[in-house]
Amino acid sequence: MKKNFIIYSIAVLAVLFVATLGFLIYRYKNLDVFSAPEISLIPEGSLAVSPLPSLIVSGGPISDTNPPLKWNEFIVKDKTLSEDYILRIKKDFDDRVTALQKDKTLFNHWIVLGNDKKFVGDYEGAKDIYVFVGQLRPLNSLSFENLGDLYMNFLKDYPNAEIAFKRAVVNVGTENSSYIRNLINLYHFWNKSDLEKQTILEAISKFPQETSFLVLLSRWYSEAGDKANAIIYMQKALNLDPQNQAIQQELANLQK
Repeated sequence: MKKNFIIYSIAVLAVLFVATLGFLIYRYKNLDVFSAPEISLIPEGSLAVSPLPSLIVSGGPISDTNPPLKWNEFIVKDKTLSEDYILRIKKDFDDRVTALQKDKTLFNHWIVLGNDKKFVGDYEGAKDIYVFVGQLRPLNSLSFENLGDLYMNFLKDYPNAEIAFKRAVVNVGTENSSYIRNLINLYHFWNKSDLEKQTILEAISKFPQETSFLVLLSRWYSEAGDKANAIIYMQKALNLDPQNQAIQQELANLQK
């Protein structure tokens, strides 16, 4: 009997402890006790990729993947280009085509071929090339970065630009911060403020020693009218790079 009473008492105490802990966590969260700097938070889902049909990887071997139609056609659509410029691009284009006709797995040649098409205004042709390269090398970042730039700055297709930039970021991991910066720029340009902030926090988590992302977060807060947090994050950037005069000046301007 005594043994059963002891077990019962322990169980009751355990339940009370869990209930009390849950109440305290709830209360403190509602009192904004956990409103400390957000750098410790890792946003979830900001880089989740939802592929569109044009970006789905074929999964087949490279030898079974055919390049897009008209891949080797040089089509000038920008009528403002000078003849000398067109001839220079055409020579480079022809050299790439010759090499690719011998070996269609040459990654860098495909990238440059897509760039050449973009330079002469053949944006749809460039898009087809970049998508094809993504099929050849589904884990690369460069073709998806080029595709995102094409969608954002030339085709003005922001949803597809987002998908391409996300692919580039996911594929590169923590090796190159420029890819995630492209995604942040897209959200800023696209007026997707919440996604911009979320992605900056993701960048800070991935690249904690890079001052540029702390500066971007400070500017985000400044534009949102939150001067206090803008100062906090600009100061964090300065702490990482105390001799940076540009950051010093931005912090001084915020503190006025």
